[in-house]
Amino acid sequence: MEIGLPYGNDRIRAHIPDQNFLQVVEPNELKPRAGAREIIKNAISVGKGLSVEKGDRVAIVVDDKTRPCPTKEMLPVIIGELSSMGISKENVIIIIANGAHEPVNMKDIESILGKLAEYGWINHDAKNSEFINCGETSFGTPVLINEIYMNADVKILLGDVELHYFAGYGGGRKSVLPGIAAHDTIQVNHKRMFQDGAIFGKLDGNPVHEDMDEAAGLAGVDFCLNVVQNGRRQIVEAFAGDFREVLIKGAGIIDEMYKVKVGDMADVAIVAADGSPHDINLYQAMKALQTVIDVVKEGGAIILV
Repeated sequence: MEIGLPYGNDRIRAHIPDQNFLQVVEPNELKPRAGAREIIKNAISVGKGLSVEKGDRVAIVVDDKTRPCPTKEMLPVIIGELSSMGISKENVIIIIANGAHEPVNMKDIESILGKLAEYGWINHDAKNSEFINCGETSFGTPVLINEIYMNADVKILLGDVELHYFAGYGGGRKSVLPGIAAHDTIQVNHKRMFQDGAIFGKLDGNPVHEDMDEAAGLAGVDFCLNVVQNGRRQIVEAFAGDFREVLIKGAGIIDEMYKVKVGDMADVAIVAADGSPHDINLYQAMKALQTVIDVVKEGGAIILV
């Protein structure tokens, strides 16, 4: 049995003797029902509307280079909507939600923003940006959020919903915390990854998610647009409006595709992190380990590609 595993922008082949082969666990991939732009525009039209007034200062938060979010597909639609409502280019600032990751460079910006790299943009810097204190969550996390975002009249989040190994899912509120939060805020939140309930595919009772959710509520979000992609990086669904509803709906599609039952526990599991950018470094790639821990026998082995 020969199995192809994603590795960066390529694939690595694993050769498994037939007598040792148990199962290939694959997702129930959905296919796009329409073109990406049509799916995005439809989400905006049916979601709770994007509302601005002429002269408003608009902050748009987008994912950094460690996420596969198709910002280049989403941003032009949002910019088009804003332009049609009288928002000029000078009144739009794009914030790269680096969280605690390293800032992006000009090459990264072109790959993230495409032709809209000409718009005003800033790197969020968790240690050196200016912050506004939005209060404290019920978990005791101090909510310090990027000042430029907080001073905007209209706050917009763009992102994608995908599984996350301790926040349950990426998307929605994650653009705020950790996306544009201070380092201390991120550290306090992420320490909860060791608590019960902080696992893949879980929102209710997940302390990391619930803390992030409260933080985004304190900071304020006026509009959220998230997409869901299949393994080919094709947009299969999009949701827009309230950041909480967007995340829940997106998580439902993710579950439909990626929550899979397996028949037997394995002696050995071979897992890959879905290629670039998920395996851009070991910090990102090791998240794949969490997907197979529960299907490997005690004393078994996991091979991470």
